[in-house]
Amino acid sequence: SIEQLMIISAGQQINMTIALPRIIENENCLASLLIRGEYERALSKVGAAARKPVRALVKNDQDLWLLPIHVACALPQVPFAVIDALVKAYPEGLMCETVGRTFQKSGESRTSEISTDSNKTSTSFDSLESFSIDVGWLPIHTAALYGIDKNILQHLLRVAPSCIYCKTGQGFLPLHVSCLVIDTSFHLIEFFIEEFPLSIYVPTSDGVIAQRIAESNTQGGLPRKIKRILAPKPLDKIGISESPRPSHSIIGQKEGTLYKKMQPSRRMEKVSQKIPILFKALSDSRWSDALKHLSQKPEDASIWTLSPNPTDPPCHLLPFHICIRRNAPLHVVKAVMDAEPSATKRREFMGMLPLHVACTVENDIELITYLIEAYPKAAAKIDAVGMLPLHKACISGSHSSDTFVELLKAYPKALRTTDQKAFLPQDYLRSDAGSLLKIFNRGEKFWEACEIKKNSLSNLLCQKQFDAAKLRLQEKPEEARIWTVHPFVPYRYLALHYACILNAPTDLVKALSEAYPDALSLDCQEHDMLPLHLACQHSARPTTVEILLNSYAQAAAIPDSHGLLPLHLACTQGASTMVIQMLTRANPDSSETIDHKGHTPKFYAKNSRHPSILQSMEVLEQPEYSC
Repeated sequence: SIEQLMIISAGQQINMTIALPRIIENENCLASLLIRGEYERALSKVGAAARKPVRALVKNDQDLWLLPIHVACALPQVPFAVIDALVKAYPEGLMCETVGRTFQKSGESRTSEISTDSNKTSTSFDSLESFSIDVGWLPIHTAALYGIDKNILQHLLRVAPSCIYCKTGQGFLPLHVSCLVIDTSFHLIEFFIEEFPLSIYVPTSDGVIAQRIAESNTQGGLPRKIKRILAPKPLDKIGISESPRPSHSIIGQKEGTLYKKMQPSRRMEKVSQKIPILFKALSDSRWSDALKHLSQKPEDASIWTLSPNPTDPPCHLLPFHICIRRNAPLHVVKAVMDAEPSATKRREFMGMLPLHVACTVENDIELITYLIEAYPKAAAKIDAVGMLPLHKACISGSHSSDTFVELLKAYPKALRTTDQKAFLPQDYLRSDAGSLLKIFNRGEKFWEACEIKKNSLSNLLCQKQFDAAKLRLQEKPEEARIWTVHPFVPYRYLALHYACILNAPTDLVKALSEAYPDALSLDCQEHDMLPLHLACQHSARPTTVEILLNSYAQAAAIPDSHGLLPLHLACTQGASTMVIQMLTRANPDSSETIDHKGHTPKFYAKNSRHPSILQSMEVLEQPEYSC
């Protein structure tokens, strides 16, 4: 059931065993055709197949999932037409990482650590024999490993210019990979440096720069030209103040699309190879020391640093990023933010913004709210795998419902935004997250609620101008369907909810329920109460309760977020016997139903001081009582 395949690249060989997902023993999948060199047949299959990952076994039987474009980039002899077809069929694939269940960090086979210190002796990697495709690789890293044609590489960068700035799961830029296998990728080193000149200063996660990697993998010394272009120079002498960007357009994409959003925005002249005092103090959670140093040298808040902590990602981070990852107190986060105001817009590992990271790890709702207020657009930004902060929060499984509410308020369209795997945020929720599903099931219209002043019908109701509200409903009945937010009450309501809260005339309540019948079964954001709950809580007229029950009798059996039925609320407010009778007839079991505190409606009636207590208790004792 397994097809043994061999990838041959410039005399170097890596054994790969590819098990086709779901279609075992099928030799005609796109990846298999590419590796066997059947390019005409492969071209005929390009389309939906370009998006389907294949399972691969690489070095030491490591289990990986990769795309056909990863496989194609491992074949230096592949025609340009094949690469072009794969890219056009799935351009986002150029920013898709390989995924696996095992992880072997590159460089484990080295006998001693390679140092960037020129006074120390560096040892060599074992080249291809100890290095192969691993977790977190983009197609450009595969191309750098196998020495693909430079013209093809240029085409990849025209489509996805950001990929040249991305590191593998082991912390390697494409330049690092090409220096590791310099015998096969010699011709690419100069190209990578031309496209990203400052990459010669960027170390791997082990702190090794490209020059040291190349020297360790070349017998007899580096060629003079390569040695010269790899040699780091003082930054102030190369005339570059910011990381250069390839000036290429995106095939088939418009402004503001995936790749533009993922482009890094670091000021590379502020990268430090040493660990700054501020960064170290924040990393060690020494908040007082960090604040003291920040008051003396606020400029250190803008320095990018490669964290030595193995739990941190293998990329440069700002002090603000470390604050988020260490769940720093809010006053510390604000202090670092004040020193570097643009930090909330700075991306780190896998193109994540601070809000992504805050949703990935467990953080307080106060921090989530602060990050959204500081940079509201962050809730709508995707990372390198197409995930929104909401995706991250759903995957984390450690956030309260308040986090999801704030994220959806900031970007309601997140409910229909898919990542690169075509998964919605709610697809990542755990099976036991039933309470959170209600938040998602409210729908986009609910979270898109406008300010009440923008909806004349709801605004008139809140001002108790009921006659004017009737006229407005006749003119614009569609306004009964619009969710609104009152400036003094941070909850979302429909016009019918306002009418029940404010004890509007019965005919107006009836007109609203007829204009939008679904409103009767839609709970507002205030404790998940239906219109019937609100009417009972605010001592509505018996005729109003009757209309609500006649239109949607099931409401009498639906509890709010505290487990309270409309009958509980009616007994609390000393409702008339007529209201109690209608509610008990609609739901005979309601008089014995307990709320989350373990109390029945009878308990609330007994503790009520309203004059009608005796009559109410009589009805509750005999639910079948009929007038």
